[in-house]
Amino acid sequence: SILIAACVFTVGSTILAFCWDYPSLVVGRVVVGIGIGIASLTTPMYIAEVALPRMRGQLVTINALLVTVGQFIAGMVDG
Repeated sequence: SILIAACVFTVGSTILAFCWDYPSLVVGRVVVGIGIGIASLTTPMYIAEVALPRMRGQLVTINALLVTVGQFIAGMVDG
């Protein structure tokens, strides 16, 4: 399902790269948002399944922390 998320994100990015008017921009943003949503749900599960049991909680927590820091930085840059 991470590959599905990557494919959805790629389709949305392609739509955004070639958007010609406002509605196409909105469609591209929605498709990219769906891809990011799928990835944000499946990545912690993948990390938890693959990680060693003693490191599982730390890795999932670091993933959540880095996502939060990225959102904060994006919010600060965007204003």
